Amino acid sequence: MSNSFAWYDTTNGARSWQREGTVHGETIVQIAPTHHELFAVIAHCVRKYACTNYRIARSPLTANKWIVETLPSPLSRGTFALAAYDTNIWANLQGPRSPLLFVSHDAAHTFTQSSAPLLASVSACNLTPMSSTALWAECPTGMLVSFFYSDDAGVRWTSVSRYEYSGTGGGAFDPVSSSLAYLDFGPYSSRAKDLYSITGSGRKMTPVGNIACSSTNGLIFSDAKHGLAICEQNGTNVSTSTYLLRSSDGGATWIKASLS
Repeated sequence: MSNSFAWYDTTNGARSWQREGTVHGETIVQIAPTHHELFAVIAHCVRKYACTNYRIARSPLTANKWIVETLPSPLSRGTFALAAYDTNIWANLQGPRSPLLFVSHDAAHTFTQSSAPLLASVSACNLTPMSSTALWAECPTGMLVSFFYSDDAGVRWTSVSRYEYSGTGGGAFDPVSSSLAYLDFGPYSSRAKDLYSITGSGRKMTPVGNIACSSTNGLIFSDAKHGLAICEQNGTNVSTSTYLLRSSDGGATWIKASLS
């Protein structure tokens, strides 16, 4: 049995879905959509968690026409995180000595490899590109998480957070644009406000409000002002309630959203 996922796509606002596949007998391991194409990491999986021959496939969003490209070593062994913007591809993994970053500017035809020492992680950093040059990085390092920003396609990185952030502390990180991200430190923050806006190419952190949840299971801003958060509250009797919060003032105030 292969450890695979069933991937579905929609082109009409989620009114209907169709199952997505690439090459017969191959498993889609992860996907990265762009404005015009869908990139997929595929592998041959003979049994659960046993995959080999990792490659990258791409198809136009308007048609199921896949082109498969080989990957350089060590990407061909898997365990990397993929991100894409237009024809730009980034693949990050934790090497044996230092983190590695592979970059392609020609839709995965060729890659260049560099060392990215700041992107240290237990496995790979989650990269979120906002343009062909602007990227945010979220790097889990065990119990803690580090955040970085690059404005030159990953050549140099700026450390975002000046404070310790616990990956198990119920917080969340949401890149919004090339110039803005939000970071929620969760309920265990010692500061008066737990939600910060990040600007100035990752160099400026400004406290903006309190989400005040036991755990923020999802945080997404559609623009600088409007955001949603999935809030989980644990009561003293160990019962748990989960609800949706919304903000229309950049995270300064939050109210429960009605789902009816």
